[in-house]
Amino acid sequence: MTRVHYGQASGAQSAVNTSLTVQTAKPNKLTLTAVVYLLHFDRPYRGPMQHYVGFTDDLETRLDDHRNGTGGATTRRAYSQGIGFTLARTWWPGSRQLERQVKDCGPVNYCPLCPRRPRPSELARSSPIPEQVPDH
Repeated sequence: MTRVHYGQASGAQSAVNTSLTVQTAKPNKLTLTAVVYLLHFDRPYRGPMQHYVGFTDDLETRLDDHRNGTGGATTRRAYSQGIGFTLARTWWPGSRQLERQVKDCGPVNYCPLCPRRPRPSELARSSPIPEQVPDH
């Protein structure tokens, strides 16, 4: 998988590792297999928003739609403001259920281009060991 930058600024290509999610459920509307993808905007859009998560069976055509300003409402608005994007990650096979999971858990937690944010359990600090006071 290659990470490719799209937008007005020129971008270089670099390798990105992707993980594979295996579908074992009987196909239905939620488990229909295709590609779930994560776009990373060049700069924050509408406050802190910097990602777009989508689901498609034709990734190249869908990326062309986003690149030309005819994709989803979010990427159309970003396009109109001159904000480019990078295809940061893909999951194949993917499902609508996986797309919803990524959106609900926060795309920033799945983006390899964003600095890793510490989890709440990692922020919890243990109490320091009190110093031993010698008895007199």
